[in-house]
Amino acid sequence: MELSYPLSTKGVITSPFGYRSHPTTGKNRHHNGIDIGVPDGTSVYSIDDGVVVRSDMSDYGGYGNFIIVDHGDFLSAYGHLTDRQVNVGDKVKKGEQIALSGGGQGKAKGAGRLTGHHLHLEIRKFKGALKKDDFENPEPYLSGKSPSKTVDGKSDVKKPKIKKKLTFSGFNGAAANNIRLLIKKMKNKGIKDPIAQLGILATIGKESNFIPQNEIGYCTTPDANIITIFRNRGKKCKSHKCDDEKFFDCVYGKDSGTSLGNTQTGDGYRYRGRGFNQITGRSNYKAYGYENNPDDLNNVDGAADAAIKFLAKGDPKSLNNKFDSIEDSIKHFVTINAGGSPSGRAFSRANDIANNFKIVDSSESDDYEMDTEDEVQNDTNISSDEKAKKGLELLKKFIEIAKLGKSVNEEVDRVKDLMKKII
Repeated sequence: MELSYPLSTKGVITSPFGYRSHPTTGKNRHHNGIDIGVPDGTSVYSIDDGVVVRSDMSDYGGYGNFIIVDHGDFLSAYGHLTDRQVNVGDKVKKGEQIALSGGGQGKAKGAGRLTGHHLHLEIRKFKGALKKDDFENPEPYLSGKSPSKTVDGKSDVKKPKIKKKLTFSGFNGAAANNIRLLIKKMKNKGIKDPIAQLGILATIGKESNFIPQNEIGYCTTPDANIITIFRNRGKKCKSHKCDDEKFFDCVYGKDSGTSLGNTQTGDGYRYRGRGFNQITGRSNYKAYGYENNPDDLNNVDGAADAAIKFLAKGDPKSLNNKFDSIEDSIKHFVTINAGGSPSGRAFSRANDIANNFKIVDSSESDDYEMDTEDEVQNDTNISSDEKAKKGLELLKKFIEIAKLGKSVNEEVDRVKDLMKKII
């Protein structure tokens, strides 16, 4: 398989593939592609036939103007572009111009985070590539050769036939069982893409730690945190924070300015957050059949159905292959759960939950699969370093609880399980 050089002029590789001292942060990080130094405005070519699956300027990961092309067996990504000349859905030919590189017009015009004019080129083994092992060194492409050859001469840079599964650690007992139930229900509803599943799970986990429950009161929560969570409503209602009925009716009630369908005094408290993803509001409770029996939304089976229906919206199957990364998936579902205006704290908490999951290769079937075992629980040979790492993770969880002003009681069962692993 012959691949085109990605630029109209030969450039010098200014930063190779692999670990390096990051040029702008100074941290030792894995460089998932290569940087080719070229003048601003250099033509950028697609290295093979394919379909454009991303073309935007969101400064995602510091890429600035960014294009991804799906070639079937792999994907190529091009960053720090001065100008994008293709759109999502465009079919491109090998050697066809798709952009101008160099990024010389500055971040606002597309450079992203860079220290000099160059093209950042990546080879991604499959859609949703996130970890270093999901990327291939592009340098061999530059000589016109396939990056890695098998015995029969075919490239081993293949996009897997969606043989993926989720594994997780850090959750046991009821929480672990509920995670399995949630994924089983997602699969039954047609959500088989583990990237989409993980976005939903991260959103649910940040709200309830996978135990359906009533929204916890805010009496011990600092006023600044209440304002961060509820914004202007928080400023108005924080004085009631130690009276749950008044506080919830203030932030969610008929005079709160929210579109939750609460029409009567007391609705804000009656229809406060419940379930796996803290569904609020009379209209939502009515939509899922809990208007007359709101406490039943904390029943595991019903809470799972409601959470998935609330977050999936429309056709659940449309979520398969929708997201380019786990980060995109988390942003999508956290935004839905927050009604369109999530806080930075919400994204941070969801990412913390997602760190307990892994998407790994599965050879068991041609479909998406979930590992039903807790990896850490089954690992009897955990090293001292790993135990220390788990101890630090536990400490971070306690600090987070203290910052949020939440009751420690809600974490007791899970903390006990974590302590057993560490000790």
